[in-house]
Amino acid sequence: MDDHETSESDGESSNMEEETTRTRAREQEEEERRREIIDAMDDIPNDMDFNDGCVLLDILYTMRKDMGIDFRYSMSDAWRNLVRTYKTDSDNRITTLHLVGFVSRPYFNLPPIVERLQKLNEIRLNYCWSIPKELDNLVYLECLQFSVCALELFNENMPEGIQLASLKRILLKTSAFFSPLMFELITNHMHTLEELCLWNGMGGNEEDSERILHTLQNENFSFRTSLKILILQSFKLKEGGLENLLFDVLPRFPNLQEIGLDYNQIESFQKIASRIKQTHTPMAIPDNCLRKLGVFANNPVYLHVIKIQNCNPKEKEALLTILNAFDEICCLGTCYDNQELSPDVEYVLRINHAGRKFITGGEGRGGTTANDNSNSRDNNNTIINNNIPLPPPIKPGLWPTILERAYEKSSEKMVDRKTKGATGMFYLLRNGSVLSDIITMRQGNKSSNKNEDLLTLGDLMIR
Repeated sequence: MDDHETSESDGESSNMEEETTRTRAREQEEEERRREIIDAMDDIPNDMDFNDGCVLLDILYTMRKDMGIDFRYSMSDAWRNLVRTYKTDSDNRITTLHLVGFVSRPYFNLPPIVERLQKLNEIRLNYCWSIPKELDNLVYLECLQFSVCALELFNENMPEGIQLASLKRILLKTSAFFSPLMFELITNHMHTLEELCLWNGMGGNEEDSERILHTLQNENFSFRTSLKILILQSFKLKEGGLENLLFDVLPRFPNLQEIGLDYNQIESFQKIASRIKQTHTPMAIPDNCLRKLGVFANNPVYLHVIKIQNCNPKEKEALLTILNAFDEICCLGTCYDNQELSPDVEYVLRINHAGRKFITGGEGRGGTTANDNSNSRDNNNTIINNNIPLPPPIKPGLWPTILERAYEKSSEKMVDRKTKGATGMFYLLRNGSVLSDIITMRQGNKSSNKNEDLLTLGDLMIR
């Protein structure tokens, strides 16, 4: 055998030895993984399915390895510190999972085995480096939240072909939203998305605000008709940004019910109110179903309209103009320090919640004001725009349900109101067609001699 053949033989032997060494190392690691998972099985909570618990232990093992944590850091420690929260259903299957890494450690990769948590509905990830394409196999997955995750997750680490088509809610930073791969994913594949929550962190600037508003106004999102909640937090949005949202962005999302604007810089409503008053066409206010406009939490304007000595009458009047125009808004966000709303503001919120648009056709739409000759007022001195056609009559048989809802749900959606109130129900009784509808229906039934059940005043009592 010549030297060349000897060299080749030695090389092959060396490669075989290296492969054997790697195989043994993998087998040892796998055996160590199994042993540690088995030892930690006693940590699986009683309210968690055993198989789901074993899968979660496997995920925690991978997380611990990715973060370079010493194996003296037990699986029990990992369970206590890497699982922030979890929820299970009636069968003890995991439905919600919040995994967190450590700020001082490398970020972790969410392993493909997560697909075995088949009932998983919500995943929250902190300090994550990558997600697997197998998330597409979670047919119940509707919510995905990213907090302090690596920007690489939304760029080169984004799995090719992932669609997340079942998602209804996603939360992420603005920088992640505008990452090309994530932006394409959200724009073109999330057809059923109902809630888009973007936060800008403490380093946000006005350029970010302008960019997101321009994008919302011009991009052809696949979720335009499904979006119900839009949260823009810490964008340094001012009154001009709020005006843009109400008049330019809102019309593009016909089913949008909530806009959340916590931690922005909205200081006044007067510019928006002036725009409403100066426009005298029915098209002044876009068709919408906006129910919540979250402008109170950590926005300076909040201090101008609550019930305190320095309440600004002009700001309160401007807010009332907005609430009369966007007449389904019944919540303005959270009040702090046990402050109460101005009674005038609370009254309009309550009648909006009860459904006044369905009996007036939208009093404020079209830019009407108290001085418009074309206006009248209802029994509560609330302005009604007579130029706007009234909505179709409500079927008399629906009135019991409408009135019951107006009272029973009066503590919902309001600002810091946990008790029920009859304000909205009384408004509908005074200004709606409840009694006349009952009389008309009774007369119609008598004239036709139909032997049908008749609505009586007793039917309208809240049960």
